Amino acid sequence: MSDTGIEETTIVFFGTPKYVQPVLQGLVDAGYSIAGVVTQPDRPSGRGNKSTPSPIKQLALDCDLSVYTPEKINADFVTFFKTLNPDLVVLAAYGLILPQELLAIPRFGFLNIHPSL
Repeated sequence: MSDTGIEETTIVFFGTPKYVQPVLQGLVDAGYSIAGVVTQPDRPSGRGNKSTPSPIKQLALDCDLSVYTPEKINADFVTFFKTLNPDLVVLAAYGLILPQELLAIPRFGFLNIHPSL
């Protein structure tokens, strides 16, 4: 840990697909305080249409992080999200447009990481 104090910043991560796993893994490996991971709900997949967690959910569970999978970002979720008291949200390919009310909560805002060139 450095003397910058940034490691004490409470982060919530929003993401879903496999190609953003390195972002979450990097935050974990760097020792950041991750209050939770928000990802899309489990979806039917494969030949048997079995309910399957997103790659980010699986990684978060493997890292012993709290996972939240709201169907919608509604008023109830916004109220809950406030209880996480995030300083910063790192967002990478979450899959939904977020309401302004949610975007205003973290004191350092949202850092949207986009994979395109």
